[in-house]
Amino acid sequence: MDWSRFGWTEFDGKRMKLWCFSMVLGYSRTLYVEFTHSQNLVVLGQAHMNAFRYLGGVTDTILYDNMTTVVLSREEKKIHWNPRFMDFASFYGFVPKLCLPRRKETKGKVERPYSYIRSSFFVGTEFVSLMDLNEKAMNWLDNVANVRIHGTTQEIPFDRLKVENLNPLRDEDYVIEHSEMRKSHKDCYISFEGSRYSVPYQYSCRDLAIKLRGEDLRIFYGDELIATHKVSYQKGQMITNPDHFKGIPKPAYPSGIRAVREVFLVHFPKANPFLDGLVNAKYGNARYHMLQILNLLEDYPKALVESAIERAISYGAFECGAIRNICRQGKIPEADAIKAKLEEIELTQKTPLISHTVEQRALSCYSELEE
Repeated sequence: MDWSRFGWTEFDGKRMKLWCFSMVLGYSRTLYVEFTHSQNLVVLGQAHMNAFRYLGGVTDTILYDNMTTVVLSREEKKIHWNPRFMDFASFYGFVPKLCLPRRKETKGKVERPYSYIRSSFFVGTEFVSLMDLNEKAMNWLDNVANVRIHGTTQEIPFDRLKVENLNPLRDEDYVIEHSEMRKSHKDCYISFEGSRYSVPYQYSCRDLAIKLRGEDLRIFYGDELIATHKVSYQKGQMITNPDHFKGIPKPAYPSGIRAVREVFLVHFPKANPFLDGLVNAKYGNARYHMLQILNLLEDYPKALVESAIERAISYGAFECGAIRNICRQGKIPEADAIKAKLEEIELTQKTPLISHTVEQRALSCYSELEE
């Protein structure tokens, strides 16, 4: 079994790494592949179970590279196995073995198919999601890869699979859960695999347990479940539940400008044009202005601050002072009403003061009036 990186993909505007999990049987050369966005233990275990079901059983041994999800450390013949993975292996009754360090030829059976996977399937294949890609990969396995004449055995993999003599699968599936302890930050976020997840503000600066099962990331304080998120496979994300900040006396906003921008957009999702103008106008001081505007939420309703931002955009006023002054007015005129008023003024200015023609008379008429 091995992993291979297949570049990057972009789904719904999110750019993520693409990995290919591959397992090949030593005798029949029957191949299984699955594409993922992560190599963590939960994903690794699920891919194993999917492979076992596809192949119809489990082998006595599986050969691995020295990946940290399988082996924590290795000093010559002394191997420190990952206990969670060993529990998984024991459940299914196979023995993991490691290839020699820096000797890829010891697992050539699984290394070589990657070039075949790229050329025969991946290159030129269009897909709209990870599920779509894996469905097409399964079709390719069934109708191309495992029914061809294999170059080494000169036989069809599916034909040799019938005499592979695999061990039967257990009726129940192994429940895979990754768990670790992390400390939350003062800004009410906790870090996990390159992204940050919000927790209720009462649990900032606490030792918390993170448990990942499938795509569900659950956060515990002791035995108490305090937060649940969908795990992000895109690095550098801030996943926020606004309810976690309700009732906080004074929000502890993150210090980095990128992090502040993410929090700003959580509160004001339509504020991108304002932020672009703010960065152009204030540059190095943009972070200060964003924090000052966020602090206005302590004194004014969110709807009022949001309206003030929209009004400031129409004025081209990209600074916290403008937002504060508009909020102090208390009521923000509707944009349509403002536009109508401006049009009325403009129309008045274009209307001539004298709109009727003047009759021209001889000067003698005015002399008669004096008499």
